Amino acid sequence: SDWVTVPLVGEWFPDAFVGRMANVQRYASGEDTELVSSVEDAWNTMALVEAAYQSSAAPATSIAARP
Repeated sequence: SDWVTVPLVGEWFPDAFVGRMANVQRYASGEDTELVSSVEDAWNTMALVEAAYQSSAAPATSIAARP
């Protein structure tokens, strides 16, 4: 099937990361005592992104096991 364009409002980059970046800044200044995401969360997110790229090129590509 053909791609469908979905009209979206806002800018993806600042809107997607404003909460995370605010948390990093508050953590660095001592206002927050913990970060809302971990290295493991970032790793899993990037594994999902890479699997999506692979799936787009060759459908039904599974996510590789964690190292």
